[in-house]
Amino acid sequence: MWVFPSFVLHLVSSLHRQHWRTIAVFVAILLAEIGFCMHFDLGIQDAGIVECTDTLPTDTLPNLAVPVDPVSPARLHDSIWARIDAHALPAPADVEDSAHTLARYLCAPAKNDREKARAIYRWIADRIGYDDAAYNRGRYGLADVTTIFKSHLGVCEDYANLFDLLCTQVGIPSKKIIGFSKGFSTLVSKNSLEPDHAWNAVYLDSAWHVLDVTWAAGYGQMRNGLLHTTKRFEGYWFCTPPEEFVCLHLPSERRWQLLDQPLSLGDFECLPQVAPEYFKLGYPVADLLAEMRAGRSHEVARVFTHPFDVQVVAAPAAQHLDLGDSLQLQFVCHDCQAMTAQTAGRLIDFERQDSLFCLDIQPKKGPLRVFARKRKTSRRYDGILEWVVR
Repeated sequence: MWVFPSFVLHLVSSLHRQHWRTIAVFVAILLAEIGFCMHFDLGIQDAGIVECTDTLPTDTLPNLAVPVDPVSPARLHDSIWARIDAHALPAPADVEDSAHTLARYLCAPAKNDREKARAIYRWIADRIGYDDAAYNRGRYGLADVTTIFKSHLGVCEDYANLFDLLCTQVGIPSKKIIGFSKGFSTLVSKNSLEPDHAWNAVYLDSAWHVLDVTWAAGYGQMRNGLLHTTKRFEGYWFCTPPEEFVCLHLPSERRWQLLDQPLSLGDFECLPQVAPEYFKLGYPVADLLAEMRAGRSHEVARVFTHPFDVQVVAAPAAQHLDLGDSLQLQFVCHDCQAMTAQTAGRLIDFERQDSLFCLDIQPKKGPLRVFARKRKTSRRYDGILEWVVR
């Protein structure tokens, strides 16, 4: 009765330690790949909540004697807001009795209007949850502020109206923007030219900037025909560069694109679906817009939510690659300990020089994926990018 266990023990003892290391890495990648598959159907939904409605009202432009400035500052890392966020997040319940007392509390330590707007943005994204039940019943907003304060729930227009109201309390010009959104699977089959989303423009540092508090608060999935949302803060949607913002938001009025060359609705529909992580990796949005205007739009590489501070140095932007092509992949990652590629079930490690990871590879047919891990002792590999070789 001990024959089979003895055989197993003999096999285990005969394996070289290096073989065990290879097996461990393979198992870690396999588990990460299973995680990939579990999230494939989310797609761009990880980027935020998008709701679909035919009842959003239009309104007039604000009467502000200031120009719309198409220039946006470089994207700022969330860490610079640590001080103001730390003040906004623990706001006590007794300051929520009115918009005035709440705005005064949130903006008390702010040194400028940008910090005031950030405090308001951060509090709303944290405190106000998406009202799944209202959305699933077909109510698309316009709740009064008292109700929002009590329920801590709302849909996109509620988020936008609340941001406008709190900005008004501290003298910051803000504008609710109505328009079209991209990325939610149900919109593909909607077959409607009606606007479906609401967000904000805010006037800071002598220029207009765009932000989306709804998408900052979390993301949504459709299950059995009903919306289910998950709270997860996304700082990317605060003062997003307008040329990136327009890839997923098209305002009904062109001036609020804040671009020198505004997009048409047809242009917007031709742009590929992208997630914030795509731009965070450093892929230039100018290339996407140039390809679209030249009639050569293509699907972009799939980028997954990951915990790394990583930037692309050299990597294809297009999702589909030609079989037989040789690639030079290069990434700068300040908090990665190891990086590996997977093709046809084979794992190939990147060469590392300080924070630079390099790999020359001729991938096989099928998915080509890049994984990384944070610690030498960790067996957890998180996915960063995926292409399809065909």
